[in-house]
Amino acid sequence: MNILVTGGSASGKSSLAERLAVQGPPPWTYVATMRPWGAEARARIDRHRRLRRGRGFETLECYESVGALEVPAGGTVLLECLGNLTANLMFDEAGRVRNALEEIVDGVLALGARCGRLVVVTNDVGRDGELYELGTQRYIEVLGRANAGLAARFDTVLEAVCGVPAVLKGGQLLPSEARKGGSGLILVVGGAAAGKTAYVESLGYSESAIARGVLDERPVLDDLQDLVSRTPDGDLLPYLLEKKVVVCREVGCGVVPLDPAERALRERVGRLCVRLAERAEQVVRVSCGIAAVLK
Repeated sequence: MNILVTGGSASGKSSLAERLAVQGPPPWTYVATMRPWGAEARARIDRHRRLRRGRGFETLECYESVGALEVPAGGTVLLECLGNLTANLMFDEAGRVRNALEEIVDGVLALGARCGRLVVVTNDVGRDGELYELGTQRYIEVLGRANAGLAARFDTVLEAVCGVPAVLKGGQLLPSEARKGGSGLILVVGGAAAGKTAYVESLGYSESAIARGVLDERPVLDDLQDLVSRTPDGDLLPYLLEKKVVVCREVGCGVVPLDPAERALRERVGRLCVRLAERAEQVVRVSCGIAAVLK
């Protein structure tokens, strides 16, 4: 049983993947592919280790040849993440680029053939529509094709949206806690100009009831991402839970920004939306004007 978990930055995909992994047969092996380059990477690695602590995972560091990795036969393997593995195989220390698509897909499939359940975490890097230099563009294309190639062969494909799994394929293995209810709040997410405002208006809220990126007495808060960018300190969650509807533009997909401040903002927005989704009664994603209820 092979499961692919995708999503943007701070979308809750790691936690979802871990819940799926511990439902599989033991022993549980965590294959870490992030090279510990720089303080930010080390901090991210330390955070993931803290989150896994006490959950029964044995961690193996493997930056390239996952297909040759020795893992317990019949157990469960959690590979995190395909985006780092792709970068490791495509770029050398001199910045030279090579096409490693077959090596990536074949290596992951070989790893999956030796275990009872394989859970792979990957990234959604091709959705921001930006133009990049040639090396980055090739990375986007290779990772996108690797995602598609593995999804075609895997049993289940899920996208984490604010910590809630959206089923793209299969889905019979969803963790039971993913369907919990919450308060009366409705969290609405989606891309720019996706139809989020029209959806909120369809719920009966007029334009005068919608606050744009500010906290006031109005029942609907739109542009949560703008409020977060202007509020670097303090916990917004208690104030947001007083709203009837909170609307946020999805900012976590696409290539990870080079600017540390932009990376930090994506993380703050994503983690706040995950916390909101845990407490919300409904989570709705709007794409092309069509609303899909995820929770």
